[in-house]
Amino acid sequence: MARPARDRRRHDGRAASRRFRASGLLERNNAHLVYDGVENLVGGLTLAPVQPGIASIGIIVRDRFRNMGVGTAILHLAETKLGPTLGIRVLRADVYADNEPMLQLLAATGFREYRNFEKNLPVDDASTPR
Repeated sequence: MARPARDRRRHDGRAASRRFRASGLLERNNAHLVYDGVENLVGGLTLAPVQPGIASIGIIVRDRFRNMGVGTAILHLAETKLGPTLGIRVLRADVYADNEPMLQLLAATGFREYRNFEKNLPVDDASTPR
């Protein structure tokens, strides 16, 4: 079943990225801040190296700018400008299973799904290294 035209526009990274631009790299944590055309901070991303040529991406969008194509624009910036500049060939995203907006964004932009499992272990303060 075809999506309505409105949904296709929302996931068009080129169109969305024309509305937003990335600031410079903050060297301490590989973070980028994304602003709209009138200097409103709308979101950001991190690119954390996992191994040579591979980085884990984290995206955050401020609440009032959600469902406006900001996540798509941020991902497009990472894929077309930041990643290649930093020598990144593969982007990975660790996403909680209930983060439906991010899962939809990644699926709509060509990411493949891999599954991992994790479990939090109880922490005994006496055995924690100091």
